[in-house]
Amino acid sequence: MLAEMREAFGASETGIAAVVAEPIRSNCHVPPDGLWAEVRDLCNRHGALLIFDEIPSGLGKTGRFFAFEHVGAIPDAVVLGKALGGGVLPIAAVIADARLDIAPELDLGHYTHEKNPLTTRAALTMIEIVERDGLVGRAVELERRIRSRIAALASEVPAILGVRGCGLLLAIEFDPAAFGMKPGPAFAGHLVSRCFELGLSTTSKGPASIGFSLPMTVTDAELELCFERLERVAAVPPC
Repeated sequence: MLAEMREAFGASETGIAAVVAEPIRSNCHVPPDGLWAEVRDLCNRHGALLIFDEIPSGLGKTGRFFAFEHVGAIPDAVVLGKALGGGVLPIAAVIADARLDIAPELDLGHYTHEKNPLTTRAALTMIEIVERDGLVGRAVELERRIRSRIAALASEVPAILGVRGCGLLLAIEFDPAAFGMKPGPAFAGHLVSRCFELGLSTTSKGPASIGFSLPMTVTDAELELCFERLERVAAVPPC
């Protein structure tokens, strides 16, 4: 990835305005150590902005309030959404470095749905609840419990290989051979369908994995139910 980025910066005749990416992928792949620090340095040297999309990962989901706190690089701007409205009301936000506010005297907005007091209040309340209830710390504790439980399941159920991700942005990895199948969309799709049959809502996170991205407010009873259903998914061939 870095080699391709260096080549792109070097080949651009007009310059690259910004690098826009997820600091931790929404498919639950955690970047190697030092990757984003090098990208940050590359952007600095070429005068490009680094913009992180934290719509799936921000606001405590990874065990830090912002996912970029894990990766050793401070962006010029962060995009938030989805969880900002409690996962119910539609609202998004951009947090940017003050030096990017280059025209504060100009009215550059005023669109029909730009300012909504209802969704804004919901966003502020969501942040208050995250702080009040210590949900960022809870994400860290839940990750520890989930990893321990999945490791125990993997030792007993051949179909489960393990878990990847960060905080509660997680994916469960399966062994397609245990089902007599090959990795790919068909296998992942069957796993997702089997989850739906058992009352688990999830999506595929690769050719042989499904998301296990629980809300920070999940109760202990709900978590146990998820484990029980997940074990049933792994114990019964998905097709």
